[in-house]
Amino acid sequence: MATIGYRRAVAEFGARKLSGSLAWLLWSVVHVFLLIGFRSRVMVMGQWIWADAGARLTLSRPDPDTPG
Repeated sequence: MATIGYRRAVAEFGARKLSGSLAWLLWSVVHVFLLIGFRSRVMVMGQWIWADAGARLTLSRPDPDTPG
């Protein structure tokens, strides 16, 4: 299993191969499962949710005088 980008991963289990979002989701579940301690799992999942939500926020308006 390997993550190769945001919501992109590859996984291979014997003859079975996965790629894309499904492999990324599987990688995420395995990653969290292998963490030691409930608190660590909750913290990582919370950080991922916060980072994902933060990536969609618009914090400032574009300057109308700026070309582009």
